[in-house]
Amino acid sequence: MANIRTLRDINSKGYRLGSTREVELEEALRDSCKTNSELIDDFKNYRKVHKKFINNIKRDKVHLQRNLNQTSKDKEELTKYIYQLIDEIKRLNSELDNLSSQIKRLQISNVEYETKNITQLRKIESLQSMIEILEGKLSSAQNDVISIQNDSSKKESEILSLKSKIAEVEHELASKVSELECLKSEAISAELARPKPVVGGDVEKNIIKDSDLSKYFIRGKNTLCEEQSSMDPIEKIDEITELPKNDTAISPKINEETNISEINENIIPQSQGSKNRLTAYSAIEIPNITPYLAQPENNSGASAKAHMSSLIESNSQIPIGGIETIPALASTLMSPLSAYIFLTLLIIAVMWFVVLRRTWNIGRLFEPLLRNKKAIGYGIRGSDNEFINFKNSLK
Repeated sequence: MANIRTLRDINSKGYRLGSTREVELEEALRDSCKTNSELIDDFKNYRKVHKKFINNIKRDKVHLQRNLNQTSKDKEELTKYIYQLIDEIKRLNSELDNLSSQIKRLQISNVEYETKNITQLRKIESLQSMIEILEGKLSSAQNDVISIQNDSSKKESEILSLKSKIAEVEHELASKVSELECLKSEAISAELARPKPVVGGDVEKNIIKDSDLSKYFIRGKNTLCEEQSSMDPIEKIDEITELPKNDTAISPKINEETNISEINENIIPQSQGSKNRLTAYSAIEIPNITPYLAQPENNSGASAKAHMSSLIESNSQIPIGGIETIPALASTLMSPLSAYIFLTLLIIAVMWFVVLRRTWNIGRLFEPLLRNKKAIGYGIRGSDNEFINFKNSLK
């Protein structure tokens, strides 16, 4: 801005009006007026701007006051929420403590159950080994059963062959008995045809001696019955099974007083009548067969069979006591085997029941653990959902 000059300054310097200095002064005045008007305009503009600024400041102040009030309200709400959060955190901490204690208890119980499971697994393994051993024994027992069945089939075939031989012997004995009856009838008829002996003669003595032979016959019968009654059924079965191996093994058991009348009465006692016929047989002179039966036991093969057949044909004298016990052979052989098989099956069934019961008890023990795990998981999930909802409400 140019310097302002007054009239004094001009007069003092000796300037005149209309001079160049005056013109410059006017121009300077004009310029100063322009600048003053510009300054006034600028001031007005600044004043308008200042009013706008003040209005804006007031508006901002009101807005800030409103925001401060809102923030104070939010702060109060936040403090309330913080207190609630603190309470919730305390509750969650207590729940966490409870859950941690439950987890520790579950871990301890799991360790105990694991130890129990290990012991039970060992028991199961021992039972499995015992089952394998029993299966091996069962297989060996089955093999024994098969071998015993084979032996029993062989013995049955031997028994059938013995029965056929016994039937043949009975048939031959029946034929010999019929021959003896014929001889008896002839002897009785011859005896009746003889003249009566004189009293005190030798013939009467001979008849008395012959009649006294009935005592020996009766005594021989009693001794044979006693021997047969004293023999057990098992001994009879053993005698029958051993008969084809050694046909001459029965010779020491026959008494010297055994004869055809005793054997005939032991084999077919009911078909031959009462004891009166025995006394009738005693009147006949019968040869002794002890020399035939006293042959050595070392005869083997065809010689023994030929000796036995000649003995039967000549005297028809073989004891056949204990034939009725032959059908009981199969049952006596099979009874211990069936008992052994039943015992093994019973042991296997008991072991199977024990193992099944233990596994069922293990399943029942694990059911409450699974229920507790489900309940714990549900509680954790529910608390997590509540915490997420609380966060969303804060947002």
